[in-house]
Amino acid sequence: MKSSMNRITNLILLIALLFLVNAACSQSTVKRLDSSSNLSMCRTVQHKLGQICVPLNPQRVVALSSVHLLDDLLTLGIKPIAVATQVEGGLTYYGGLSSEQVEGIESVGSVNQVSLEKILLLKPDLILGVDFAHAQIYEQLSKISPTVIVGVETDFFKEKLRYIAEIFGKEEKATLVLNQYQNRIEKLRKNLGNQLQKIEVSFLLWDHNGFFPALAGHISNEIFTDIGIRYNFLPSFRGKLSLEEISMFDADFLFIANYSNQKPPTYNLKNSLFSSLEAVKNNRVYIVDYNAWGSCGPSGVSMILDDLYKYLVNIS
Repeated sequence: MKSSMNRITNLILLIALLFLVNAACSQSTVKRLDSSSNLSMCRTVQHKLGQICVPLNPQRVVALSSVHLLDDLLTLGIKPIAVATQVEGGLTYYGGLSSEQVEGIESVGSVNQVSLEKILLLKPDLILGVDFAHAQIYEQLSKISPTVIVGVETDFFKEKLRYIAEIFGKEEKATLVLNQYQNRIEKLRKNLGNQLQKIEVSFLLWDHNGFFPALAGHISNEIFTDIGIRYNFLPSFRGKLSLEEISMFDADFLFIANYSNQKPPTYNLKNSLFSSLEAVKNNRVYIVDYNAWGSCGPSGVSMILDDLYKYLVNIS
């Protein structure tokens, strides 16, 4: 009888110990916010500048980049109340998003010059910034609301989407979106068939000052890599390209994204240095939409794939 009672006592103690360990582990990811908060629970998130506890279900999100963050959030079913915009050549870019998709989202300035006053008045419960622009004002932003700095200089499209999904507990949605992306990649590879190993592509950006190469971290490079197609790029920053340097981008297909409000310099295509390029000789130079090709999220990526299907499939 005594032995039986000891076993029962030991079992009760073991269950209690397991409960305490489980509670301790749970507290490492989900914690109770300060009583002054209008939300009762939060999730601990690691980001570029450390660790922060963010609300489990934020209702008033401010995203400080219209190109690097907005597309991801809308894709995950999260519409921020405000965004910091990116302006190039006098035009505002939303990374492949339409005006209807961004309707009703307030502006809190530009990516590189956000208005802390506007953000404060909006009373957000979560702020998302990007590493290249907001690390230096992280302390000020954190005093307004919990702030997460998202890596966009080193984190590619897929990695960034997964990370943002983790912040909001939307991992399943991100997986679904990325599976759809991968299915389109596989379909394109299949449609290209033997041509996949034979053709080479290049991509350049153009504004009123001239041509510029896309850097290694550009979204097009990630897509080309996933497809398995050969492409040209410069691994480090270079300024404006001379006409002579454009020969480095000689390929079967040349895509040019115009991020100026001026017309592309079609006269350059008649220059002897241009006319010697394979893409020019074969009439395979394509002016593409910078709003898509300058994107960093699922909607823009889908538009880039649309162009690649349009121009690369059924080639002779």
